[in-house]
Amino acid sequence: MRSLYLSASMLVMASAAMADTYALQSAVSAATVYPDGATVKRLITLPEMPAGEHTLQITDIPRGMLADSLRIFGGEGLVITATGFRDERLPPDDREIAARKEIEDRIEAKRDEMRVKYDEKARAELEVEAAQARIAFLEAMTDGQAGGAANGLESGAISTATLQEMLGMVGAETLKALNDAHDARNRMKDIDREIDVMQADLQRLQQELDAVSLPLADRVIVSIDVTAAEPVSGEIGISYQIDAAGWMPVYEMFLDTDAAKLRMERKAVLRQGSGEMWDNVAVTLSTARPRMQLTPGELLSERAYLYDPATVLGYARSAAPEADSIAMLEAPAPAMAVKAEMASATIEMQGLTATYVLPKPVRLDGDYQEGLFSIDTQNLPVELTARAVPLLDENVFLFAGLRNDSTSPYLPGKASFYRDGAFVGASGGFDMIAAGQSADLAFGAIDGLTTERITLLRESGESGLLTTSNDKVEQYELRVNNATGRAWDVVLMDRAPFSEEEDLEIDVSAKPAPDVKNVDGKRGVFAWHFPLAAGAEKVVSFSYKLGWPKDKELGLEPEY
Repeated sequence: MRSLYLSASMLVMASAAMADTYALQSAVSAATVYPDGATVKRLITLPEMPAGEHTLQITDIPRGMLADSLRIFGGEGLVITATGFRDERLPPDDREIAARKEIEDRIEAKRDEMRVKYDEKARAELEVEAAQARIAFLEAMTDGQAGGAANGLESGAISTATLQEMLGMVGAETLKALNDAHDARNRMKDIDREIDVMQADLQRLQQELDAVSLPLADRVIVSIDVTAAEPVSGEIGISYQIDAAGWMPVYEMFLDTDAAKLRMERKAVLRQGSGEMWDNVAVTLSTARPRMQLTPGELLSERAYLYDPATVLGYARSAAPEADSIAMLEAPAPAMAVKAEMASATIEMQGLTATYVLPKPVRLDGDYQEGLFSIDTQNLPVELTARAVPLLDENVFLFAGLRNDSTSPYLPGKASFYRDGAFVGASGGFDMIAAGQSADLAFGAIDGLTTERITLLRESGESGLLTTSNDKVEQYELRVNNATGRAWDVVLMDRAPFSEEEDLEIDVSAKPAPDVKNVDGKRGVFAWHFPLAAGAEKVVSFSYKLGWPKDKELGLEPEY
């Protein structure tokens, strides 16, 4: 499909001299969604147009379109001469009016059905009242005639057969009235259920009516001037960027500890606030950020110079305290004094852009309501280790080591973790794992696997025979106990102080010796790797000694 880029000079309003103007509607067909924005594509069906100059007015574009990003594609047989962009209130278009009329007609028809049901219910209520009145009349008549019937029998005016016939008639009429009331009540219950269904249908229709169009002030007109050498029809498309959209990766990690397998379900939380529904839209997720800067900041030169501090101080003491005088005495500011503005933390791909085409068209409301969509599912082999850090926690935690052997990165996002079917926790800061990179995922504490750090000796200053005034000695016993009923590969970690000064000497001793020193580049952090059978315990002896001049004080601080 042919694509035309529109420069700023082309963004002018269409001339009033055009021969024909066509008011057209469009539909969103596709969208490329970025972490903080989207490119939207719309298709417009062209009517049969004669040769000549025409103006196409697309009247259903939501407010929020970035005018400088407008592009036109398709439109075979047309030459684009100018485009325009008008941001103002618009009357409803014919398609919108027809859609609203159709839904309004359905709403009115549903209300007519409900009125019929309410009439049926009212008639059933009258039948119940009539039956109750008949029952009351029969009961009153029976009570009033009981005495007269007895006297009639005694005097012979009424025979026994006649009395039995009268009583049978009253009983039959009473039974019929009771059945009529019962049937009417059952019909009322059925009618109530039908009315409930109709009310739910009516509510859904009202929601459709509310969603079928945008508020009048939330749309703009895109005007396209074209020239056709011969009669044309078909389709033309436009694309533009919006800020009111974005997506974020979401992961569900299902770990099978027996099989040492990880099922990773990748999903995307997608949102858009354009104000219109995306219905049956092909969506591609991209990690690009087209609204960000394209180049790094300018690197300035840095000049080195020397000055006499005493001279500057002398001037400062003799100068008046006015702001202008003080400013004159300041040393020239080096380049490092000019600080670049720090942006908020965002997803960074370091030049790598990945895209994901969702397998099915998307339906998504335009009010920032989030939708969750599947990207893919991967089954990955993992290496299980139990990580113990007794300095910080008595629990031992399960980690699954994996390697990203795919061609695209696992992007930063939110993740939920399941171990053998049980939910163990969630993380809002899942870090990116680039293609070819390995990472360890945490799956919570392991019940029955514990660790402790026992202090055997801690002396400093003049507190013991083994130390002098400039010595500090600490000795520990690191233990890991396995009561889980299965073997584990354990990584035990601890730390000792490190020094960057020649006068501060540090001697570290461990038995057995650590397998890794300066873990992950962290100076003074050590790790021991060992298998631990079920019911077994591992003990590591760990100590360090610090020595420094007597005229100095010792300070300890973490390195971040």
